[in-house]
Amino acid sequence: MQLGIYNVILVEENDVRNYKRFLLEDRDCTIREANSMTSFLRNKKAHWIEQEYGALLEEIRQCEGIEMPLTGNIKNFLIREGIHHIREIDYAIREKYEQYLMKEKKPEQVLRYLKTLDRIKQYHIRQEMKQFANTKKFHLRYEQQILFLPYLPDQKLAMEFDKVRDKTELVWDFSVKASEKMKQQIFQLLIHILENVKDPKDRRVRFLLPMQWMYQYCIKQGIVDIETMEQEEIEKLEEIVKQKVVNYKNSMQIVDNSRKILFMSGKQIHWHANVWYMERFHLAPERVNPCNPVNRLSFYQVENLNNRKLLQEYARYQIGITGLTIGNIRSQQNYVKKFLKYLGTDVCALDVTEKQIGAYFKEIQQQEIQAETVNRQILDITKFYEYLKIKKHIVLLPSQYLMHKMRAKGSPNTIKRSALVISYYLNYLSENQLTMEDVWNMKYEKQQEHFTDFLIWLKAGMHSKDEYTKKPYNETCNAYLKEVFRLYNFAEQQEGCEQSLKVLSDAQYIVRNSVGIRKILNRRSFHGYLKETGHIGRTIEQDKIVILLKACANCRDQVLLLLLAETGFRIGEILGNRYATDIDYENHLIYVNFREDNENDARAKNAEFRKAKVSDATFEILKFYLEEYKDLIFQQEYLLVNVSGKYAGKPMQDSGVRSLMERLEKKTGIKVTPHMLRHYFANTRRKAGWKLELISQALGHRHIETTMKYLNITEEELMEASDAFYSQHQSLYGVDHLL
Repeated sequence: MQLGIYNVILVEENDVRNYKRFLLEDRDCTIREANSMTSFLRNKKAHWIEQEYGALLEEIRQCEGIEMPLTGNIKNFLIREGIHHIREIDYAIREKYEQYLMKEKKPEQVLRYLKTLDRIKQYHIRQEMKQFANTKKFHLRYEQQILFLPYLPDQKLAMEFDKVRDKTELVWDFSVKASEKMKQQIFQLLIHILENVKDPKDRRVRFLLPMQWMYQYCIKQGIVDIETMEQEEIEKLEEIVKQKVVNYKNSMQIVDNSRKILFMSGKQIHWHANVWYMERFHLAPERVNPCNPVNRLSFYQVENLNNRKLLQEYARYQIGITGLTIGNIRSQQNYVKKFLKYLGTDVCALDVTEKQIGAYFKEIQQQEIQAETVNRQILDITKFYEYLKIKKHIVLLPSQYLMHKMRAKGSPNTIKRSALVISYYLNYLSENQLTMEDVWNMKYEKQQEHFTDFLIWLKAGMHSKDEYTKKPYNETCNAYLKEVFRLYNFAEQQEGCEQSLKVLSDAQYIVRNSVGIRKILNRRSFHGYLKETGHIGRTIEQDKIVILLKACANCRDQVLLLLLAETGFRIGEILGNRYATDIDYENHLIYVNFREDNENDARAKNAEFRKAKVSDATFEILKFYLEEYKDLIFQQEYLLVNVSGKYAGKPMQDSGVRSLMERLEKKTGIKVTPHMLRHYFANTRRKAGWKLELISQALGHRHIETTMKYLNITEEELMEASDAFYSQHQSLYGVDHLL
C-alpha cells in the first residue's frame, strides 16, 4: 500500500524484491519467512493473472514464429494496460509500449521487442481471417481511429511493410481533428492504393509517402476537400515536398493522382471538382480524337469562385448536351477561362460591361496572335454568354447578336468577321469612354460625327495592332460600319427600343438574285460613307498556279490548290469535304454538304449544298493522294489532313492553309489565297463563255451583283468586245443612209 498498488496483478518483480527487503530490514523477518511471504505474493499474482488474463496468455502461447523469451515482458505490459485479448492490441498500445521500452531497454532491444509484439498481433489476425472463405479480400470501413498498415486484415499485404524501418510512415490517424470529408477522402485513396498498386516500392515512394505529406498538410491548413484544392495551396505543398525529396515533381503527382481517383470512383459525378477526368464520361468515339486525346478539364485557374462555378456549369452543358468533340470543348473552355482570369478575383462575369468586353478584345488584338485566333476567342466567349442567357443569366448585347447570326446559319468565317468588327467598334467606344446607350441618346449631329469619326479611325488603321498593316479600302471601312449598324438594328428589335439611330434614313434598293429575279428591299441608309473606289478583288494567272503546283512539298498541297482552282469552292467548303460521302468517284464530282459539327470548324456558307466537276487529270492526283496517305486519311473521315508533325492525321484547318500559302509565297514570290483562286475560277469560266447565272450558281452566291464583283473585266476586253459587236452590226441604226 505504501507503493500505491491495490491490485496484486500489477505487482512487478522489482516490487517483490523491494517487499522482501522491507520484510528483512523493517519487520525483522528471517530469510525463510521473507522467502515464504514473497513466494506467496508471486503465487497470488500468478493465480489472479491466470484467472483474469488466462485467455490472453493462451493466445500468446499459441503464437508461432515469435521469440518466446521476449513474450514475458510483453505479457506484463499488456496486463498492466488491461488487455485481455490480442485483438485489443492497436497502434495506441503499440506506441505506448514503444515509449515504455525506450526507457527500460537498449535501442537495439527496442526493435526486437516491438517486432515480437507485431508478430503476435499479425499471427492472431491471420488466425481470425481463416474464418472467412476468401482470405484475399479485405474490407475496411472508415472509422475515426488510427489505422496501422501492419495490422491490416490482409496480412500478405501487411507483411510487405515489414522492412519499412520508420513505422510512423504506416500510421494513418483518422481520429485527428480535421475535415471529416477530407479524412474520408484520404481513407478512400488509401484503400484504392493498397488494392491497385502492386509494386511495394512504387506504392511507398510514389503514393503512400507523398500522400502522408499531403494529408498532414491538409490537416494543418484546414483543407476541407482535396478535389477543390486551390493552385496556391498546391504550390505551398510543393515547397514542403521539395524539402523532403530531390525528385519532388514525381512526388507531387500524388495531387493529380488523388483527384483522379476521387473523381473516377465517386458514386455521383463530382461536378464541383476543380479537375474533371474525361474517362468518367464514357464519351462516344466520334467525340474523342485518339491521336490527340484530352484527358482532363481544369477550372482552378479561375480564382473568382462564382466565375469558376459558371464555367463548370457551362462545361457540364457542353459535355452532356451539345455533342461537341472534347477537343472543341477544351478549346472553348480555355478561351473562356482566359477571359475569366482577365476579369480577376473581384469581377463576376454576370456584371461585365460593354466597356470591359471592349477593353479585353483590344488587349488580345494587341498580342502577337493570329487574327483567326482572336476571332475564335471572341466567338467562344460569345457562346459562353449565350449559354448564360439560356440559363436566365445576364448576357451582353453583342453576344446575343453573334449568336443570332450563328442560329441563322451564317458561315464561321462570316461570324468571325462580324465578331472582329464588333470588337473594333467596342474598342472605339472604350477609347472614347462611350457606351451604345450613349450613342443612342446622341442628337443627330453628334451621331453623324460619331460614326464618321469611326470610319476615319478605321481608314487610319487605328483598329489594327500592326502598324505595318496595309490601310483598309474605303469599301472595307464602309462594310465594317454597316455591320455596326446591323448590331444597332438587332438591338432595337431585341430590346424593343422605341427610338432608332437618328443618322439612318429609309431607302429602297432593287436587287436581283442568281437567276435574275428582281426584288425591292427597304433599307435604312447612312449619308456619310466613304467614297468607294470600286477596287477589284485580286485574282491569279494560270501560269502562276502552275509554278505554285511545282513548288508544293507534297501531293496533298497540290490537291488543295487544284480543288480550289477547279471548283471555285470556299476554303471552308473544301476543308469540310469528307472522302467517303462528298465525292462521286465515278463521275469526278466534288460535293458541298452543309454541316455544323466538323471537327476542324469548317462549314459551307449560307447552309447550302452544291457540286462541281473536276478534270480527269486533277482527279488522278486526288486518287494518288488518297493512296499515298491512306494510313492517315482512313483513320478519320476528312479528305484533307495534316500529313506531318504532331497533328498528322488530324483534319486540316484554315490556319494550316494560310501557313501553306505563306510558305509557297516565300518559295516562289507569288502571293496566293483561297479567295484569289475563287476569283480565278470565276474569270476563267467567264472567258470560257459561261453565262453569268451559271458562274453565280457555281460560286454559291445569293445575289448576282456579288458575282459581278469577281469578274475582272479590263478596258482592253471591253474595247475588243465593242469592236466585235460593231463589226457584225454596222447598219444597226441605218446611219449609212443618213449620209
